[in-house]
Amino acid sequence: VKLNKSKVSDKVSNSFGPHRGIVLYKTNKIPEKISTKKLLGALKEKGFYVNDPHEGLNYGYKEKFGETSLDTMNLYPMTNDKVMFDIINNYPEIGVFAPFVISYYKVKGRPDSIVGHVSPKLMADISGINNTALRKKFINHFEHLDTAIEKLISTGYKSKAILNTTDYGKITKSPIVKFSFKIPKDVDIDDWKDDFEEKFETSLEDKGHIIAGYKNFKETWDDDVLENNFDAYSVYSVSDFKFSHEILDSNPEASVFIPGNIYMYVKKGERVMHVGMVRRSIWANILELDKHKKILCNKIDASIIKGIKGMR
Repeated sequence: VKLNKSKVSDKVSNSFGPHRGIVLYKTNKIPEKISTKKLLGALKEKGFYVNDPHEGLNYGYKEKFGETSLDTMNLYPMTNDKVMFDIINNYPEIGVFAPFVISYYKVKGRPDSIVGHVSPKLMADISGINNTALRKKFINHFEHLDTAIEKLISTGYKSKAILNTTDYGKITKSPIVKFSFKIPKDVDIDDWKDDFEEKFETSLEDKGHIIAGYKNFKETWDDDVLENNFDAYSVYSVSDFKFSHEILDSNPEASVFIPGNIYMYVKKGERVMHVGMVRRSIWANILELDKHKKILCNKIDASIIKGIKGMR
């Protein structure tokens, strides 16, 4: 498959600007021909396992809001746990993209289906991965994933793959919003963590947000008897159904950033819970969303941040 490092300027409802910082593959295979089983099976062979998939969002949008521009919208959060073990141990902030999302969508009236994900370079930049070896390891492990996607969409049908530019311009100096909570010396860390997560979930649900996924990396590492630097490490995926509909109906390429992750970890010997998330306004700027959608992103950011701060 020949890769064309050019910008895409398709239109969905309203026009949107160039895709920046994301990788998109376009094919004229209809979604049924690229079955979920084939897609996930091909990625699993490369060590990428799905975590809390979200399929058929287009049906949910139509049922709840009466209409949608989408024929298909499937989101597959996934990780390669073997590779991510070393990365997370040294750069825990990568949790904002662990799991990352494989987006698979089709717009009504168009012959093409799109498979995409956030550029690993953008993920590494936002997460602050600056160690040369680890950065290379992280970015390179996506080559196996991209190869599997290219092979799948090019077999037996005319198709075209587009690798979009990762020239996404400047991101803010501190793209991750970080919080810290001291853990009292007289309590068990696991018990405190369980109580903290329960309060966190309640704070989100009270504000109408959806917990779209949860991955406990620490539990996985302990099960596999892997020495690690944490007393706790987990990631929540958080979304808002109305928000995602308003964004994705006209900017489906933004689906690679939805749902948004919030990591939580306690380093051994610290007794401090670290919490972090990427502002939605960051990717709204990267994708050059219109003013209305940027305001929506700011509102969701403010709501979640207020909820987290209220836990102090």
